Amino acid sequence: MTTTVARQVPADVEVRRISGSIGAEVFGFDLRRDLEPDEVGRIRSLLLEHLVLFFPQQHLTPTQHRAFAAHFGELERPWNFPTVDEHHPEVAVLESDGRVVADVWHFDQSFHETPNTMGCLNAIDIPSAGGDTIWSNQYRNYERLSEPFQRLMDSLTAVHVATGDSSRTARHPAVIEHPETKRKVLYLSSHHVKEFVELAPEESRALLEHLALRAAQPEVSCRYRWQAGTVNLWDNRCTQHYAVHDFNERRLMHRVTITERAESPR
Repeated sequence: MTTTVARQVPADVEVRRISGSIGAEVFGFDLRRDLEPDEVGRIRSLLLEHLVLFFPQQHLTPTQHRAFAAHFGELERPWNFPTVDEHHPEVAVLESDGRVVADVWHFDQSFHETPNTMGCLNAIDIPSAGGDTIWSNQYRNYERLSEPFQRLMDSLTAVHVATGDSSRTARHPAVIEHPETKRKVLYLSSHHVKEFVELAPEESRALLEHLALRAAQPEVSCRYRWQAGTVNLWDNRCTQHYAVHDFNERRLMHRVTITERAESPR
């Protein structure tokens, strides 16, 4: 009889925090090979702790990228971006020379009834300077509100609308409970949220303007300088992100969107 011994989580895994409130670089995993369940569990635990993870010097192929992301849920085919090729329909191509950049604070696809739970980026070609991405901790954004303000946000429903496609619309509570950590999250962005159901239009505008300023505060965010070969995994249920529009060279990223069909942010 042959005895199979499972590989253990690498003993030399190193975690370097990027800021005091969000983000970490992780060294010691080889994402090019199939991961063992205990390795996937360690990465998931690190993600729940740090909200966004970066794995430098991985240089994944589209097949390896897709395989890594699939450890964390179902993969969703992109509806608004081209894909690498017909053999990798889940791997979206995000390419820019600085003219089109998502330089707004947003949760990915919050205008869907069941938004994606995670995102996974693979940095292919990076400008010599610029093109960073900023992530913001939405647990902290909620926790930094005063108690009366928290009660107000707890009572509101936000209307999320896709940019350029008003048919893609969803309503979500302005404050959700993360399904794994059970912590409260301020689940809205000034980019996709158009109004609050319970408020007058002018009240919605004033509140969204105030909350947009809070999302951008450095005390709740981290800024990451990309290098080609870095793989990133972020929790889309509790973070917003912003692509910095300060470059005019080629910037090429591959993205895989991860969802869990049985869950919604409610």
